[in-house]
Amino acid sequence: LLSLQELEYHLARSVFPDSIRFDGGSDWLVLSRDFAQFALTNDALVRSLREMFANILLPVESFFHTVRQYGASASPYFSMANVLSKMTI
Repeated sequence: LLSLQELEYHLARSVFPDSIRFDGGSDWLVLSRDFAQFALTNDALVRSLREMFANILLPVESFFHTVRQYGASASPYFSMANVLSKMTI
């Protein structure tokens, strides 16, 4: 377990890409089967977001909300390659 001081240090050092607009909300949510399956895929953007959110204090309050914005089910015309090309981690 990390001490509060270690946790604060780790969180302060986190760097998030400027090209992604992170969203958040309640951790009480209902996911459709299609969306849940998409969130578990190896899609490049989803995989990158999972890796990023693996070290966030309260990931459930932002992960699914952010994936929903950029995911395939959000818009059939959205280009994952376009978002990935702008990511600077």
